[in-house]
Amino acid sequence: MQVFESLESRMLLAAGALDPTFGSGGKVLTGFAGTAFAGARDAALQSDGKIVVLTEDNDPASARLVRFSANGQADNTFASGGAALLGFQPAAFAVRTDNKIVVAGYDPANLKNLLLARFNANGQVDTSFGGGDGQVSQPYFGGDQTGSKTVNKILVRPDNNRVYVLGDVDRFSSGLTQFALSAFDDSGDPYAQFGDQYVNGTTTEFGYTNHLTDAVLTSDGHIVAVGTMTVSDSHHPNVQQDFAVARYDEHGLLDSSFSGDGKLLIDFGDYPRSDPNSETDDAFDFAQSATLDPAGNLLVVGYSHDPTDNDPFYTAVARVKPDGNLDATFGPGGADGDGRVTLALTAQSFPQHEIAALSNGKLLLGTEVPGADGEDFGLARLKADGSLDGSFGSAGVARTDFEGIDLPNRLLIQSGDRAILAGSSVESFLGGGMGSSELAMARYTLDETTPPPAQTPFGGTPWALPGVLEFEDFDNGGEGVAYHDTDAVNQGEAWRTTGVDIQRVPNNSNDFTLAFAKAGEWTEYTINAAQTGTYNVDITYASLKGGGKFHLEVDGKAVTPVITVKSTGDWQSYQTLPLSGINLTAGQHVLRLAMDGNDSTGYVANFNRARFAQAGTRSPFNGAPFIPNVQIEAEDYDRGGEGVAYHDTDVQNVGFSYRTNEGVDVQPAGDTGGGLNVGYAKASEWLIYSLNVQTPGTFGMQVRVASLKGGGRFHFEIDGRTVASFTAPNTGNWQKYVTLSSAKNISLAAGAHTLRLVMDANDS
Repeated sequence: MQVFESLESRMLLAAGALDPTFGSGGKVLTGFAGTAFAGARDAALQSDGKIVVLTEDNDPASARLVRFSANGQADNTFASGGAALLGFQPAAFAVRTDNKIVVAGYDPANLKNLLLARFNANGQVDTSFGGGDGQVSQPYFGGDQTGSKTVNKILVRPDNNRVYVLGDVDRFSSGLTQFALSAFDDSGDPYAQFGDQYVNGTTTEFGYTNHLTDAVLTSDGHIVAVGTMTVSDSHHPNVQQDFAVARYDEHGLLDSSFSGDGKLLIDFGDYPRSDPNSETDDAFDFAQSATLDPAGNLLVVGYSHDPTDNDPFYTAVARVKPDGNLDATFGPGGADGDGRVTLALTAQSFPQHEIAALSNGKLLLGTEVPGADGEDFGLARLKADGSLDGSFGSAGVARTDFEGIDLPNRLLIQSGDRAILAGSSVESFLGGGMGSSELAMARYTLDETTPPPAQTPFGGTPWALPGVLEFEDFDNGGEGVAYHDTDAVNQGEAWRTTGVDIQRVPNNSNDFTLAFAKAGEWTEYTINAAQTGTYNVDITYASLKGGGKFHLEVDGKAVTPVITVKSTGDWQSYQTLPLSGINLTAGQHVLRLAMDGNDSTGYVANFNRARFAQAGTRSPFNGAPFIPNVQIEAEDYDRGGEGVAYHDTDVQNVGFSYRTNEGVDVQPAGDTGGGLNVGYAKASEWLIYSLNVQTPGTFGMQVRVASLKGGGRFHFEIDGRTVASFTAPNTGNWQKYVTLSSAKNISLAAGAHTLRLVMDANDS
């Protein structure tokens, strides 16, 4: 009998496929509170693979740095809740080798000046930079220009953290700009040995006007800037543009070993390129992005377009050798030889392009490609000779639709075998026009690879909501798919053999808890909501010291803020933390429990279970009704919220304890045994408790009360019938308690009942 390999083990993810371990199904799409416009203006990787994004906004005050985990999850440990608001108009940023982040932008207090801001690796302001506020304002090119300036790139030299800021400047207010470079020491002071004619500045002209778009640092410390030279004067009535390249030494002087004078113009001519003579060429050749390949060659990408012939916008790529000559081995031959390649990838006018070089000599190009909704993210792979690599994506191009007008802006290579496109997805309307935008990212596999294990519910069935979810029963799928743990060992040595740490709850052999949870870890659960609506969830947890932080996500988006847990006194002493306002549509979702910050012990908390209930539906606080002859804690009123399980005259818990997201005022109690009490009780407020009488009988009531003055009145109802009324005596202190008793004349039949505590009148 012939035995065949299983189908599952033979299935492979094709090169160019979306990586399902990234974000949600390979994609991240997110907006930010307080702004309708968000997108990636710039993006970079930290050394641990985490993704830092500089968002752009129509309001400069809303621009921010945000960070995502290496797998595309929001990183709430960064700055404040995952984002650092800048408070000024940023232009570009760079990540240093120590993961500190340097942002370059415009000083709102002095428009001639450049503003440099520095942040620590965790997104907090680096107070060692500037005057303690993490900012330095410096003249851009000595501040001698009177015209406009633009910053487009920032580079950090890895050996000494020198900062190079690049863009263009109109020094003479003539409307014509030049390439412009400034340099600053690690302290933010101008680098005194930079530039020849200008204080801390170098400018370079190629022709009529010039625009710098990108730059790279070579391994020997040279600066290579790329952009565009534009000619439009009486000798050239039609606009002519060429790629422009300049290479400088570390002091900002043009490097004459590059193309003889440090400068190079690259002309793509008309398409097909039949006349490469720049004096008669009317085409736009606009350079946008540059990179270096492993051999030290410079790769430049942009677009080429001849408006006089109504030509489309072609993707244009050039490869330049270290000596400044075009590499004749690049290009598949014919008109596309001699170091230049033009490709019909995009139909978008003035498209954005990004380029990256792979270790195997192949190239990646990111751009906008036609899609059903307008434009989609497009990632193309070229062979070493510049021809499309048909083994990648579909005929050499991978496409991703975020169901909007999708505009990629940055291309990152992660771990050598994954590529990330970052940009924005803009809402489009029928009949034209664009609305709000969101930050969009997609990650692609670069080689044929075995897909990760499928994520499936533990036990085979999603958790039904409303209902109880056990945190130790996270989904199947393994590390990076259904969970992430910082080590591969189950430190609790219980229940499951994955890397997630699970402990047995003492004195209960059938109860387990998620333990040893650390910042950065997460577990996921497939859930199924019975109805669309708002849900409340109660988290049962334990914490020795308190101070750990976590949050919940649904389908990749945070549904709670970052929550700080309080101490329960012991790792196995459990309390319930109520949360509300989680909106779910009916059907299946993925819930994530994400750890954001450790407490002083180095852990977040132990997580036992979560109980979900639809808002507006009343249910017993601990899942089961109280029974007679058992003490009822006043703070354990039913779940269901304002007007359903309780009524309070304000929306805030002024006791700041226990059920802090509800209006009932709960505070620590000074009674025997400690615990909590419902305080600040006022006339007309009420609380409901579910009862279950197992044996019919006649009962009385006792209640522990404290009152500074006495005279407040309250009563109890069962099933709407008043069964006991009380007046609080003067106990001398709000935390000095006495017991009040009623007659034993409350007859109750077996079964479910509703107990209501009603406040009737205030004291003095």
